[in-house]
Amino acid sequence: MKQFVILFVLVGVTFAQFGEGPQEILVAMKTGLGMLLDESTETGFNSDVNYYIHQEKTKQSFCFDPTVECTESWYLGCSCTNAFIQAGDGCAQTPCKIYNFVYNDLAKALKQFVDEAEDIRSAINLVAEQIYAPLMSIVCECAPGFYDATFQCIRNFDGDFMDSMGSTKVIYQTLVENMLDLEAMQNVMTAIMQPACKDNCINEFSDMWTSWGAMMDKMFDEKVSRKSCKSWKRLSKEMEQFSNAMENVVQNGVQELNGFLKAYIRMEKKAWCQEKCQSKMLNTFYGCCHANAIEIYEEMELSKNVYRMIQNMMSLMSMAIEDMDTSIGDRITQETVDKYFAAMNPVELCSGGRMNLYEEKNQQCMAEEM
Repeated sequence: MKQFVILFVLVGVTFAQFGEGPQEILVAMKTGLGMLLDESTETGFNSDVNYYIHQEKTKQSFCFDPTVECTESWYLGCSCTNAFIQAGDGCAQTPCKIYNFVYNDLAKALKQFVDEAEDIRSAINLVAEQIYAPLMSIVCECAPGFYDATFQCIRNFDGDFMDSMGSTKVIYQTLVENMLDLEAMQNVMTAIMQPACKDNCINEFSDMWTSWGAMMDKMFDEKVSRKSCKSWKRLSKEMEQFSNAMENVVQNGVQELNGFLKAYIRMEKKAWCQEKCQSKMLNTFYGCCHANAIEIYEEMELSKNVYRMIQNMMSLMSMAIEDMDTSIGDRITQETVDKYFAAMNPVELCSGGRMNLYEEKNQQCMAEEM
């Protein structure tokens, strides 16, 4: 699982940029989600969303009989249906389990969020427990077959509704067959999702996010010291520098990327390596699931595949945007992406310092694997 700790801190930077705190953001989120919900419908969503989920052909597409040859499938398509059937034990039922979760539980979880989320910690805890954990449990029952089946669905999509889409179907097929780097996309998705499927990692990651939320709340609490290890407030100076560097990139382009990267690494290093806070960071954010995730990212060359995706997207954007500066893609190098991901590994980030509790934890996790 990607190191969400510091990535989530970037949300704090965004809050600061727009002068908004957790309560303002929560109110906006609740308002938006509330517009999607309607307890009078079968699914708990508003009539527009409910219409598509409640359709019989939607259920038939996702809850297919794996013992019967597929001859029609409105949304998934028979290629996708067959991909999940052939993906291994338990995978044939995966689309139906996801559909049933969306039909029966998703709106309830969102309603609970609207009614009960009072701060960032409680909001993230609700999402982690009510949405992330059940969905990832379904995915992990089918992993690793889930990843191959999903991208076979994308590559060979033949849902019946596409026959009525005219030129849209041709555009989609052109994108998939000739323009999108689906191999890189699949590698990235697999690397990011796979760590959660080991042991009790779904719960460990959920707890980590909730702890992040608690530290985020304390960041906006005037009573909490700027030096406290229980708050992201101790990164205020580094976050301000990062915010300024990010604004420079937005205003002046990717030629400011080097300054952005340096500010990002400084912020990461302060967060992870500050000696007085290492114990807190270790116990809160760096368990064996986290250590295993870093190992998987390296094994699956996550940095390399993210770079491929960036270059692929830049190429597509240059074709779609007439006056786009085509040199942008050249300025985002593999070395830049490598440095970004290297800064996400506290074992390496804090190496050479007087204290590196993450190295000790990493060795412990490796010993438990043997």
